[in-house]
Amino acid sequence: MGAVRSSRRPRALRRPASLDRRRRSADLCCWRGLLCARPRLARRASRDGIDAGHCRSPRFPVPDPSCACHQPANDCRPVWRIGATMAHAPSDTGGLMRIPWKLKSLVFAILDATHAGGLLAWLQKHVTRRSRVAFSTLSPDWLFHESVIELSPGKRLLEFGAGKSLVQNLYLSQVCRSQTVVDIVPLFDRQLANEAAQRISYITGRDLPPITSLADLAALNISYIAPLDVARSALPDNAFDVCVSTNTMEHIPEAQLGAILVELRRILVPGGLVSAIIDYSDHYSHTDPSIGRLNFLRFSDAEFRRFNHRSHFQNRLRHHDYERLFRDAGFVVERDEVLGWAELPDAISCDDPRRRDPTFAATAGRFVARSPGR
Repeated sequence: MGAVRSSRRPRALRRPASLDRRRRSADLCCWRGLLCARPRLARRASRDGIDAGHCRSPRFPVPDPSCACHQPANDCRPVWRIGATMAHAPSDTGGLMRIPWKLKSLVFAILDATHAGGLLAWLQKHVTRRSRVAFSTLSPDWLFHESVIELSPGKRLLEFGAGKSLVQNLYLSQVCRSQTVVDIVPLFDRQLANEAAQRISYITGRDLPPITSLADLAALNISYIAPLDVARSALPDNAFDVCVSTNTMEHIPEAQLGAILVELRRILVPGGLVSAIIDYSDHYSHTDPSIGRLNFLRFSDAEFRRFNHRSHFQNRLRHHDYERLFRDAGFVVERDEVLGWAELPDAISCDDPRRRDPTFAATAGRFVARSPGR
């Protein structure tokens, strides 16, 4: 009787169990939301001009070593994480967590219903990592604002909607005589601000002090006030020479935004400047690459109201709408630029009157407006 052949491989030919585990883990995303660059993601990275293996693009050079996926296993190569401080990122989410947009909308609806704004900030910092400071070059947004501030003789700056890390204000402290930073809710995070100060010091060679408290901001002539509604600020007349805003106006309802611009006219000196950078894209597309960057334009106002929540509000205004708001508030628009374009959703028919606006498909823009009187 012949010997029974075992179906098991000889021990020497078996793959180590650890290798199987590494390969299985390469097909998954870690809990921090970082994805390994399987071929599908590599193609997307190539499409966006990013080297999937090493990401040589100067705009996206920072890995996340805290993730287990940072240690490559065979063909599993790390995707470099795009920090939330980088503006105008490509439609692919890079290394950020991918979240179906309707699921994300449901999460925001729950947060609104439970008034859990603090939980949202915690999730963005520790789970989705969208609040993380990650940059190794100066943002074009900061340089744009800096060029506008240089035109102002007084250099007393106001910013509304500065966010958590105040990274932009830390950079601009080198050109401003003073800065007043206001927000509708207190979002300032000392840890993120300290990380931002360290990175700016490394990039620019400036010796910024550690940021451990609001008093450290005062040493840089930065005053942080929150909560404060800038539409009803009660700040003194003619108190500022320039106002900057970065990726904030798109989150403010149109009527309230008009009131803010009227208030800015009062608190800016005659001839004062507003430097505004605005993201016109569907913010749900930032974490869901399955939808286009202008997906929200296919909905009517009534339809989109289901997905538009207080904690993630998007006004869907287009470039020409902001130009109109500036002019209605009495400002003289000295410069307006469109920074990007995207394909319109198929649901918007060719004879839709909105298509007549040449900037309707814009994904970002910036303005320089001057208060009258000088």
